[in-house]
Amino acid sequence: MILFGELCLFRYKDYLDEIPVIAAPLADYTDYPFRYVMRKFFQGLIFTEMISLNALDYDDEKTWKMIETAPQEKGPIGIQVFGGKADVAGRAVSKLKRLSPQVIDINFACPVRKVIKIGAGAGVLNEPERGLEIVRAVKENFDGEVSVKLRLGVQSDTVEYFLERLVHEGISAVTIHGRTVKQMYSGIADRRRTLELAKQFPIPIVVSGDVFSSDDVNEILEGGAEGVLVARGMIGRPWFLTDAVSASRKEAPLPVPKISEVALMHMNKIIECYGDRGLSRFRKHLAGYAKGFHSAGKIRHELVTAKSFIEVEKILKRL
Repeated sequence: MILFGELCLFRYKDYLDEIPVIAAPLADYTDYPFRYVMRKFFQGLIFTEMISLNALDYDDEKTWKMIETAPQEKGPIGIQVFGGKADVAGRAVSKLKRLSPQVIDINFACPVRKVIKIGAGAGVLNEPERGLEIVRAVKENFDGEVSVKLRLGVQSDTVEYFLERLVHEGISAVTIHGRTVKQMYSGIADRRRTLELAKQFPIPIVVSGDVFSSDDVNEILEGGAEGVLVARGMIGRPWFLTDAVSASRKEAPLPVPKISEVALMHMNKIIECYGDRGLSRFRKHLAGYAKGFHSAGKIRHELVTAKSFIEVEKILKRL
């Protein structure tokens, strides 16, 4: 297991002052092969997939593999965790010390039913005191930066009280997704409200939700937030992270790379890490890459129905 980096060199606020862009944790997407590709375009903070504190506490082998890294993966790394019990959080996070991630982010935003059912993710929003116990347990057992991700509330906007308490706990930063739990991922993220909160509270606020363009980045940063979390906007176009940084600096975006070459690089890293069984995982990414081609629907169908990596490679090399 390779160490992520030196804790003492990273301060969240200083980072956001320099690079106000963060690559989000995405389940089944931000594994090592995709992070490897992202690093070709972005030297900022990248998160691994979200992992279960319960699974870490049990030393689940699959969970540990999700946060493995490699010598080529240079740059700040964060690990996002979810769980519903403070004692488990403390024990599990203490095990992460040997990896030396720059940030541990506690997810109190995930709206997925199986996560809420165990009292984790957005299941904590209606019980802020329990959430604060988890925060304290993580901070007591981790010397690096600790952040939290929230939604606006469960069925309505109730996030302010939680934010006030997080400020009191000395949290390093808070990411706010501009939807309620009831909305899941439907509708449009309430950017106006998240920016109001960013101006209201004296801690770094990172805005999440519907960040797909340089205009989105500009609107968020000019609206008072200190950072932007890029999630679905980087699927199939990891170079968008570079565009987001350029937008934050009022610079013109770099030319779009040849998409087929990026996809082939990604495919080769998938094969290296997973062998043939990685094809099903790669199909999700192929659907994203296909959006950048002419006749995207036809190409997407060819790519996601290919039976082998050899077939995928032939399709990509002719594009």
